[in-house]
Amino acid sequence: YDYVDDYPPEFSGTSVELGALVKPSPQVSLGANLSLPFTLTEKYEGWEGEGGESDISMPMFFSIGGAFRTSDNLILAADYRSRPWSKAEDEDGEQIFELDANSLHFGLEYLAQSGENIMPLRLGFYTVPTLMYDRNEDQVKFNALTLGGGIVMQQIIIDGSFEFIFGKIETGDVTDRYDISVKDFRITVGAAIHFGQQ
Repeated sequence: YDYVDDYPPEFSGTSVELGALVKPSPQVSLGANLSLPFTLTEKYEGWEGEGGESDISMPMFFSIGGAFRTSDNLILAADYRSRPWSKAEDEDGEQIFELDANSLHFGLEYLAQSGENIMPLRLGFYTVPTLMYDRNEDQVKFNALTLGGGIVMQQIIIDGSFEFIFGKIETGDVTDRYDISVKDFRITVGAAIHFGQQ
């Protein structure tokens, strides 16, 4: 019986995040984000109404990154995200996960212009570490490619992105080995309207 699908847990909690952005020069931007430790409450319901709740002590997460404007039209960016899930603990102080999910992100944005309209074009890559091992006891990690674009027409902004996450999971045992290919596609479209003068 699949308890996870039929009785999904509910999570609640309050966290505090701090961020900073500095520009040492017109071409360079440096930023950081800090998520302070907090308590996450998990409520769950089991078979025949059984259930309860438990608290998870979440560790501090942080991100640091920077962007470099090579010209008026091209920006290069990179950041590192620290997600030390191995420091998360249950109510008894026991470790919940053995692995961390630290990731690297790279991207660029080119601003094309047609008349008075601006069209940002984006390309990116980032790593997707998971919290599980493969059959070789190595951490399962995926990669992701992103493409994005949009158009800025005075007060109207239309934006869209395409994301492709890919990789494989080497699973099985000594006598029965097989690989699971992972391919995940995501498409996001958004729009914004600004009222008043820009």
